[in-house]
Amino acid sequence: MKTFTKNQLLVGKASSNDAGRHALNGILVEGNKTIATNGHILIMNENLEASEPWSLNGVQWEDETPFIISNESVKKALKNFPKVKKGDNSNRSRMAIGQSKSSLNLADCVTDTSVITMQNSDNDKIESQAVDGRFPDYKRVIPDTTDYIKVGVNATYLKQLCEVLEKSGTGNIVLNFKKEDTANHPIVIENIDQCDEKITSVLMPVRL
Repeated sequence: MKTFTKNQLLVGKASSNDAGRHALNGILVEGNKTIATNGHILIMNENLEASEPWSLNGVQWEDETPFIISNESVKKALKNFPKVKKGDNSNRSRMAIGQSKSSLNLADCVTDTSVITMQNSDNDKIESQAVDGRFPDYKRVIPDTTDYIKVGVNATYLKQLCEVLEKSGTGNIVLNFKKEDTANHPIVIENIDQCDEKITSVLMPVRL
Protein backbone atom coordinates (compact mmCIF):
# COMPACT_ATOMS: atom_id res chain seq x y z
CA MET A 1 0.00 0.00 0.00
CA LYS A 2 1.21 3.47 -0.87
CA THR A 3 -0.16 6.97 -0.51
CA PHE A 4 -1.00 9.22 -3.44
CA THR A 5 -1.73 12.91 -3.86
CA LYS A 6 -4.85 14.39 -5.38
CA ASN A 7 -2.83 15.48 -8.41
CA GLN A 8 -1.88 11.88 -9.02
CA LEU A 9 -5.53 10.92 -9.37
CA LEU A 10 -6.26 13.92 -11.59
CA VAL A 11 -4.33 12.20 -14.40
CA GLY A 12 -7.63 10.37 -14.90
CA LYS A 13 -8.73 13.39 -16.96
CA ALA A 14 -6.68 11.80 -19.76
CA SER A 15 -8.38 8.39 -19.54
CA SER A 16 -10.85 7.00 -22.06
CA ASN A 17 -14.59 6.51 -21.74
CA ASP A 18 -14.72 4.22 -24.77
CA ALA A 19 -16.35 0.97 -23.64
CA GLY A 20 -14.44 -0.83 -26.37
CA ARG A 21 -11.12 0.11 -24.75
CA HIS A 22 -11.80 -1.24 -21.29
CA ALA A 23 -8.20 -1.13 -20.03
CA LEU A 24 -8.07 2.61 -20.73
CA ASN A 25 -11.21 3.32 -18.66
CA GLY A 26 -9.19 4.22 -15.57
CA ILE A 27 -5.72 4.97 -14.26
CA LEU A 28 -2.81 2.57 -13.95
CA VAL A 29 -1.08 2.50 -10.56
CA GLU A 30 2.47 1.21 -10.78
CA GLY A 31 4.73 1.77 -7.80
CA ASN A 32 4.63 5.48 -7.00
CA LYS A 33 3.30 6.40 -10.45
CA THR A 34 -0.18 6.96 -11.85
CA ILE A 35 -0.72 6.88 -15.61
CA ALA A 36 -3.73 7.50 -17.83
CA THR A 37 -4.24 7.60 -21.58
CA ASN A 38 -7.10 7.71 -24.08
CA GLY A 39 -4.90 6.69 -26.99
CA HIS A 40 -4.31 10.29 -28.08
CA ILE A 41 -2.78 11.84 -24.96
CA LEU A 42 -0.98 10.31 -22.01
CA ILE A 43 -0.24 11.73 -18.56
CA MET A 44 2.04 10.22 -15.92
CA ASN A 45 2.49 11.60 -12.40
CA GLU A 46 5.39 10.21 -10.38
CA ASN A 47 5.45 10.93 -6.64
CA LEU A 48 9.02 11.94 -5.85
CA GLU A 49 8.49 12.41 -2.10
CA ALA A 50 8.47 9.41 0.21
CA SER A 51 5.49 9.11 2.52
CA GLU A 52 4.57 6.73 5.31
CA PRO A 53 1.23 5.01 4.65
CA TRP A 54 -1.18 4.34 7.47
CA SER A 55 -2.19 0.73 8.04
CA LEU A 56 -5.48 -0.98 7.31
CA ASN A 57 -5.97 -3.91 9.64
CA GLY A 58 -6.43 -7.38 8.21
CA VAL A 59 -5.50 -6.55 4.61
CA GLN A 60 -2.68 -8.35 2.78
CA TRP A 61 -1.35 -5.82 0.32
CA GLU A 62 0.22 -6.65 -3.04
CA ASP A 63 2.23 -3.50 -3.61
CA GLU A 64 4.41 -4.70 -6.47
CA THR A 65 1.60 -5.68 -8.81
CA PRO A 66 0.33 -2.83 -11.05
CA PHE A 67 -3.43 -2.37 -11.16
CA ILE A 68 -6.04 -0.21 -12.86
CA ILE A 69 -8.56 1.86 -10.91
CA SER A 70 -11.82 2.54 -12.76
CA ASN A 71 -12.83 6.07 -13.75
CA GLU A 72 -15.87 5.84 -11.49
CA SER A 73 -13.75 4.92 -8.46
CA VAL A 74 -11.26 7.70 -9.20
CA LYS A 75 -14.07 10.25 -9.26
CA LYS A 76 -15.34 8.99 -5.89
CA ALA A 77 -11.84 9.14 -4.43
CA LEU A 78 -11.32 12.73 -5.61
CA LYS A 79 -14.47 13.74 -3.76
CA ASN A 80 -13.17 12.00 -0.64
CA PHE A 81 -10.02 14.07 -0.23
CA PRO A 82 -10.19 16.18 2.95
CA LYS A 83 -9.82 19.92 2.40
CA VAL A 84 -6.26 21.04 3.06
CA LYS A 85 -4.32 24.26 2.70
CA LYS A 86 -2.11 24.75 -0.32
CA GLY A 87 1.34 23.32 0.31
CA ASP A 88 0.12 20.89 2.99
CA ASN A 89 2.04 17.66 2.38
CA SER A 90 0.76 15.80 5.42
CA ASN A 91 -1.26 12.59 5.29
CA ARG A 92 -4.42 14.72 5.02
CA SER A 93 -3.32 15.65 1.51
CA ARG A 94 -2.95 12.01 0.49
CA MET A 95 -5.01 8.93 -0.21
CA ALA A 96 -3.84 5.44 0.77
CA ILE A 97 -4.35 3.08 -2.17
CA GLY A 98 -3.62 -0.61 -2.36
CA GLN A 99 -4.62 -3.86 -4.02
CA SER A 100 -5.54 -7.05 -2.20
CA LYS A 101 -7.14 -10.41 -2.91
CA SER A 102 -10.55 -10.57 -1.35
CA SER A 103 -14.10 -11.79 -1.70
CA LEU A 104 -16.30 -9.17 -3.28
CA ASN A 105 -20.07 -9.25 -3.49
CA LEU A 106 -20.95 -8.35 -7.06
CA ALA A 107 -24.56 -8.61 -8.25
CA ASP A 108 -25.41 -10.95 -5.37
CA CYS A 109 -22.54 -13.23 -6.33
CA VAL A 110 -19.50 -13.60 -4.07
CA THR A 111 -16.28 -14.03 -6.02
CA ASP A 112 -12.56 -13.95 -5.26
CA THR A 113 -11.04 -11.00 -7.08
CA SER A 114 -8.51 -8.18 -6.92
CA VAL A 115 -9.97 -5.44 -4.78
CA ILE A 116 -8.76 -1.85 -4.79
CA THR A 117 -9.03 -0.09 -1.44
CA MET A 118 -8.72 3.69 -1.21
CA GLN A 119 -8.79 5.36 2.18
CA ASN A 120 -8.21 8.93 3.31
CA SER A 121 -6.78 10.05 6.64
CA ASP A 122 -10.31 10.37 8.07
CA ASN A 123 -10.73 6.60 7.52
CA ASP A 124 -13.34 7.08 4.76
CA LYS A 125 -12.89 4.02 2.58
CA ILE A 126 -13.81 3.16 -1.01
CA GLU A 127 -13.57 -0.39 -2.33
CA SER A 128 -13.92 -1.46 -5.94
CA GLN A 129 -12.94 -4.23 -8.30
CA ALA A 130 -9.76 -3.69 -10.30
CA VAL A 131 -10.28 -3.07 -14.00
CA ASP A 132 -9.47 -6.13 -16.09
CA GLY A 133 -7.36 -5.71 -19.18
CA ARG A 134 -3.84 -4.96 -20.31
CA PHE A 135 -2.73 -1.35 -20.04
CA PRO A 136 -0.51 -0.13 -22.92
CA ASP A 137 3.26 -0.13 -22.45
CA TYR A 138 3.50 3.56 -21.52
CA LYS A 139 7.30 3.38 -21.19
CA ARG A 140 7.56 2.87 -24.95
CA VAL A 141 5.34 5.91 -25.56
CA ILE A 142 7.25 8.40 -23.40
CA PRO A 143 10.50 9.26 -25.22
CA ASP A 144 13.86 10.15 -23.69
CA THR A 145 13.93 13.96 -23.91
CA THR A 146 17.68 14.30 -23.33
CA ASP A 147 18.29 15.45 -26.91
CA TYR A 148 15.06 17.45 -27.22
CA ILE A 149 14.94 21.24 -27.53
CA LYS A 150 13.15 22.41 -24.39
CA VAL A 151 10.72 25.35 -24.50
CA GLY A 152 8.93 26.49 -21.35
CA VAL A 153 5.35 27.83 -21.49
CA ASN A 154 2.79 28.89 -18.91
CA ALA A 155 0.11 26.18 -18.61
CA THR A 156 -2.65 28.71 -17.82
CA TYR A 157 -1.93 30.82 -20.92
CA LEU A 158 -1.71 27.71 -23.10
CA LYS A 159 -5.09 26.58 -21.77
CA GLN A 160 -6.63 29.99 -22.55
CA LEU A 161 -5.43 29.83 -26.14
CA CYS A 162 -6.65 26.25 -26.60
CA GLU A 163 -10.08 27.11 -25.18
CA VAL A 164 -10.48 29.99 -27.65
CA LEU A 165 -9.38 27.82 -30.56
CA GLU A 166 -11.69 24.98 -29.53
CA LYS A 167 -14.70 27.27 -29.13
CA SER A 168 -13.91 28.72 -32.56
CA GLY A 169 -14.36 25.27 -34.08
CA THR A 170 -10.67 24.43 -34.40
CA GLY A 171 -9.88 20.77 -33.97
CA ASN A 172 -6.27 20.67 -35.13
CA ILE A 173 -3.48 23.21 -34.77
CA VAL A 174 0.14 23.56 -35.79
CA LEU A 175 2.83 24.92 -33.47
CA ASN A 176 5.57 26.93 -35.18
CA PHE A 177 8.96 27.18 -33.44
CA LYS A 178 11.87 29.31 -34.64
CA LYS A 179 14.73 27.11 -35.80
CA GLU A 180 17.44 29.09 -34.05
CA ASP A 181 17.39 30.10 -30.38
CA THR A 182 14.01 28.33 -30.11
CA ALA A 183 13.54 28.74 -26.36
CA ASN A 184 13.75 32.54 -26.54
CA HIS A 185 11.26 33.21 -29.33
CA PRO A 186 7.45 33.26 -29.38
CA ILE A 187 5.54 30.13 -30.36
CA VAL A 188 3.11 30.82 -33.19
CA ILE A 189 -0.01 28.65 -33.12
CA GLU A 190 -2.25 28.40 -36.19
CA ASN A 191 -5.45 26.53 -37.01
CA ILE A 192 -5.20 24.15 -39.94
CA ASP A 193 -8.70 22.74 -40.41
CA GLN A 194 -10.87 25.79 -41.16
CA CYS A 195 -11.02 27.14 -44.69
CA ASP A 196 -13.09 30.25 -43.88
CA GLU A 197 -10.98 31.63 -41.03
CA LYS A 198 -7.29 31.78 -40.23
CA ILE A 199 -6.60 32.06 -36.51
CA THR A 200 -3.08 32.98 -35.43
CA SER A 201 -2.05 32.89 -31.77
CA VAL A 202 1.24 33.79 -30.13
CA LEU A 203 2.46 32.23 -26.88
CA MET A 204 5.50 33.70 -25.18
CA PRO A 205 7.99 31.26 -23.62
CA VAL A 206 9.00 31.29 -19.95
CA ARG A 207 12.50 30.94 -18.60
CA LEU A 208 13.50 27.41 -17.59
